Amino acid sequence: MAVGISKIRSLYIATQPTWATDPDADGSDYRFVHARDIAPAPDFGEAIRRELQDDTFDSAGIIPGAEGGSFAFKTELRGPGTAAASAVAAIHGEMGLSLLAIFGSVNLGTGTTFVTGWTTTSGDVAVAMTINIGDIVYRLVSTGVYECRAVTAKTGSTITVAPAWSGAPANSDVCYAMANYRAASSGFGYEALVMKGDGGYEELYLGCVGNMKIENLGARKVPLMAFDYLVDDVNDASAKGSLPATTDAYPSAVVTRRAPVYINGTATECAELAFALDNDRKPIPSNAGTQGRSGWKVVGQSRMITAKVQRSETYMTMYRAKTTFPFFTFLDGGLA
Repeated sequence: MAVGISKIRSLYIATQPTWATDPDADGSDYRFVHARDIAPAPDFGEAIRRELQDDTFDSAGIIPGAEGGSFAFKTELRGPGTAAASAVAAIHGEMGLSLLAIFGSVNLGTGTTFVTGWTTTSGDVAVAMTINIGDIVYRLVSTGVYECRAVTAKTGSTITVAPAWSGAPANSDVCYAMANYRAASSGFGYEALVMKGDGGYEELYLGCVGNMKIENLGARKVPLMAFDYLVDDVNDASAKGSLPATTDAYPSAVVTRRAPVYINGTATECAELAFALDNDRKPIPSNAGTQGRSGWKVVGQSRMITAKVQRSETYMTMYRAKTTFPFFTFLDGGLA
């Protein structure tokens, strides 16, 4: 069914524990998404065209083949709304479960406190059990201003971060934890999406495996997460009478302010940023599958960061030598 984009009013998402199976019949477990630029593109393949057996050779229509297509939307970048302070576990934000399905792995760290003896790069924390190498931790520098850093090493309760803090953390300062999403070789999930519009129509998209990118990262801009999904099956969703009537209490969208960029550990003036996670998705063919497939397999990933910086011979030398180096940035609200 073709749907005018201007008539789409809301979007809801739920994760699918079982491939191409609606996880919730009445919609109560679905979550509202602050979505914009919603672009459904269902595709009903043509299996065979039937011809009338007379002298006009008029077409009598088609026998529809496998369903599929794609679904895309954008949403503002938001934090989870609950700081993972000391002894508090990090939680998923609005799109957290979608990010887990797309990346394949997450560590929901638990906040702790810094212990006496920190330098600007390493020291002890009270409890390091849930902090892993590669995780992001952050601290409050002044009212409303945070610093995020990546954990590059861990031995017992001693962690090392990069780039260096602007100053050494003090004893008992809070070391906040984050939800850390990582690309994995397995464990990718599927999503169910319900699109709702004027006139009471609702459509259910099942078996969706996604990709994402972050765009519009520039000074005084609202960063956007852009999602695109491959779709297995499209159904009517009019029976979902318990879809959430109100949104979850997530914070306002992040505006890019005080967003330092570190390239190879050096603070660098940067005008624009973009990130793309490119999952190479291939269907798993199966005659037993309703649409001729039993899922998708992620056969490769290509992560790309695009940064617009002033020309520097240092970076040009690194570029010509194909040097690999760390890249790090963080935004207001403890997002990195």
